[in-house]
Amino acid sequence: MQYFDHVKRHFPEVKLDMVDHHTKVDPTIAEAAVGQASQEMKDEFAFVLEAQKFTLDRMKPGAKCSEIFAEYNAFMRKNKRPEEKRLHSHGQGYDMVERPLIRHDETMSIGKNMNMVCHPTYVTERTYNWCCDNFLIGDSSVAEKLHKFPQKIVELG
Repeated sequence: MQYFDHVKRHFPEVKLDMVDHHTKVDPTIAEAAVGQASQEMKDEFAFVLEAQKFTLDRMKPGAKCSEIFAEYNAFMRKNKRPEEKRLHSHGQGYDMVERPLIRHDETMSIGKNMNMVCHPTYVTERTYNWCCDNFLIGDSSVAEKLHKFPQKIVELG
């Protein structure tokens, strides 16, 4: 709850609804103790957004989750980033993590009107790189991002 209290206090324009369905709002934060975000952090955050877009472009009704996962890891290798070894993206509803799961062993496919969270994550020698947003799957692709929080590094302090 501290996280949500912090967001409400410092970003009053963000509306957080924790009733019924879960939605993740997890911006990358460079805290005051760290100082301003380094250029390396900014560059890696730009790439993590590109990695998220790569995944979202494949989230279409009927798409096989295991294939999305394999294509994502090929994208990461091509861009000299570490492969994903854990849960990369997943459905959300009454539970925080629901099927379908974007990973190697998922047999379920993406469906229309699913609430999908996409959180590409990787670590380099000096940075932890992550973004996390929810999206509604439409008739033929991702229909919309389910919150309005900007996709940017938030520097506190």
